[in-house]
Amino acid sequence: MTILLTILAILPTDGVVREHFDTIEIQDVFGWSAKELENGDLTHELKFTFCQVLFRNWNDRTLTHEIEAWKMCTPPLTPHYSHARGLWEIRFFDGDTERIITTRSLVETSSDFDSEVEERSRYQKENRKDLRRMRVQGR
Repeated sequence: MTILLTILAILPTDGVVREHFDTIEIQDVFGWSAKELENGDLTHELKFTFCQVLFRNWNDRTLTHEIEAWKMCTPPLTPHYSHARGLWEIRFFDGDTERIITTRSLVETSSDFDSEVEERSRYQKENRKDLRRMRVQGR
């Protein structure tokens, strides 16, 4: 056991935080805007407001996929499918931390409401797992 711990301690790390979630949802949120035309009529249209990535895990108690973490994404993130691993993968920088997050289920949605804010009434932010923090050696 001591040998294994020693080997793990001296192996170089690539500085990438890797995580897996049951489902990743890329949500484009749109907002309604109204504009008055020259003839006085109003025209309504949906305009892109923001993009967010929702990281969900299955909850056996509530029988739903609950948001464990989320990130705003500007520009929108592009998922890639690894046929060799059978997983979707999203890579991005979160401040100085590079993240690779995988899932077997990727969902892309568009809506005129923020799912993350709506879900807070059922699953408080304080109870969420959130994304792991990068461990810095020597701290």
